[in-house]
Amino acid sequence: MIYAILDQRDEGKILREDHVVFWKQGSIHFLETWCLQHGSTLRGRLEASRYILHSHQRVPVLISEATKDLMFPCKALSSKENVWINYRGVFSYTEEDKQIVFEFLNGEKIKVDTSMHCVKRSMLLCEKYMEYLYAYT
Repeated sequence: MIYAILDQRDEGKILREDHVVFWKQGSIHFLETWCLQHGSTLRGRLEASRYILHSHQRVPVLISEATKDLMFPCKALSSKENVWINYRGVFSYTEEDKQIVFEFLNGEKIKVDTSMHCVKRSMLLCEKYMEYLYAYT
């Protein structure tokens, strides 16, 4: 399972369950490739999310209906140093020194420069999306 995708300058860092992978392009390119592997485009997934959730700001992206990987951005999509979190992999999140510490199911932790308000909103949007999926699949 991929827990998080972090943009660091012009490359991406992908946190998987048991190792870290570095990606030459940023998170958007990785997400586009990942969506294509599951038969859709990132743009299509974003449009579907906006439609289902009636929201346009920082909406989550469902990568696959089969795996239920649902990634949400911690910053605006246009941000060059974005972090994407897999809703399914989050064990807990807390605020520490004006940052959010995400703990994943494997015990790994990362600190992200975002607000608790934004994270709570994103988690709520993900929860609503998952409810929609279970109701219609």
